[in-house]
Amino acid sequence: MMIIDRIENGYAVLEIGENRFDTVPVSVLPKGAREGSVLAERNGVYTLDAAAEKARKKRLLGMQARLFGEE
Repeated sequence: MMIIDRIENGYAVLEIGENRFDTVPVSVLPKGAREGSVLAERNGVYTLDAAAEKARKKRLLGMQARLFGEE
């Protein structure tokens, strides 16, 4: 899973796995990509992975709820 960690100076910093980061030019990202977007890459073409992003958000909201006792 690749997640856009941040965008700076025309490059997106991608979090790949837990401890690996890479940078790609913003110009190669799909329209609508932003910090927190989940990407898929195939043959050098990046696409948004809406299903993975939705699942990630749901998992993170669940973790937040447990952390703050909101369940």
